Amino acid sequence: MSNAALINPPSSHSRILSTSIGVLMSLILPIAAVSPLWLAPLTVIFGGPILLFLFYKRTFIDYRQNNLKFGVSILALLWLWAITSLLWTINVQGALLEIVRTGCLFAFLPIVIWGSQVPQNLREGIINAFLIGFLVGLGLIVIQIFLGATFINLWQHSFLAMPRGVFALNRTAAVLAIFVWPALIILWERSKHRLCLAIALIAIALLWVLSNETALLSYAIGLLVAAIAVVVPKMIKPLLGVILAGGVLVAPFLPQTILMPDKWLSISCIQANPSFLHRLYIWQFASQKIEERPLLGWGFNSARALPEGHEIIHINPPCTENITSGEKLPLHTHNAVLQIWLELGAVGAIILAAFLAWASYRIQQIDRMGSAIGYGHFITTLMIASMSFGAWQSWWLCTILLSVLLMTFARARP
Repeated sequence: MSNAALINPPSSHSRILSTSIGVLMSLILPIAAVSPLWLAPLTVIFGGPILLFLFYKRTFIDYRQNNLKFGVSILALLWLWAITSLLWTINVQGALLEIVRTGCLFAFLPIVIWGSQVPQNLREGIINAFLIGFLVGLGLIVIQIFLGATFINLWQHSFLAMPRGVFALNRTAAVLAIFVWPALIILWERSKHRLCLAIALIAIALLWVLSNETALLSYAIGLLVAAIAVVVPKMIKPLLGVILAGGVLVAPFLPQTILMPDKWLSISCIQANPSFLHRLYIWQFASQKIEERPLLGWGFNSARALPEGHEIIHINPPCTENITSGEKLPLHTHNAVLQIWLELGAVGAIILAAFLAWASYRIQQIDRMGSAIGYGHFITTLMIASMSFGAWQSWWLCTILLSVLLMTFARARP
């Protein structure tokens, strides 16, 4: 790619791009309300042509723009290290497939960088489209809560289908917890402060009803961090990057110490939640496997193929309602940090820590309220990634990518 600086396309070209991205942004929450797994093909369907259009119109990207070169280089290094790990991975076929998938997603980074340089008049159309889609998505989520069945299954059953339960909307809750942040910053910068507060509270209520404790906790902590960043920015800004990077580096030791499952058996009886205990045992098993190959890891996408990973463990806390059983490692660690440690070793973990520290530093460069909401989005995303989904799940990576792209448009200033 040319090293030339960005060459802005003619306004008609920019309108085509901004209209396409506006349609994409308007569909995110409605699609997530129906079937979040479709966020991956949605990203490819829209992102592919947009990316080709950027290159066709010779809209070259200078990664030095806005000091993004370092962050993009870190992500590229992580992907190259994942490719290198194919030499020793225990799941070659699965790793090859995931390498292609993640490579395609990383290829969309030029769209994110282009988005940070779009003129304000074109940003307005994109964020207006997102707000309309966001409100429609909230409505669909509310309808599904009362209907008791997801829309994706209505064609299979009668309209009054037997309820599937709100657990069917776990992924939807995670998407909502992340995409509420760009909605908040858009409303705040338009001086809609009361509406901003109302949306923040509505999100809490919906996440509570959806019973996704991970999404609710992550969003609540994101709100707390955002509040601290507003009140005492000088305290949080220097510390957060260090805390996050340090947390990544010590992550494998936590399941063997303060997060040791046996210590939480009695505590878990405070609330009926057997999945919480099972997750602790998954993390402990992953930590034990990290100890066996701490430097290089087991290889990219090897979590689902680890020896002994599919053995069944029986969990017996004092309360009968939390008695459960499950595999030691079902497909992935439910913790992106531990998964990177497990598969890419200390080398991959150091690369991840460097990226998180850089991202935290970049958020500090914004004004007080902008950085506060940016921190909220950042922490919410990171916490969900650290307690729920697999690190390489396509729909989840697309959720993160689209939310970052939207945050670049949500700002009134570049």
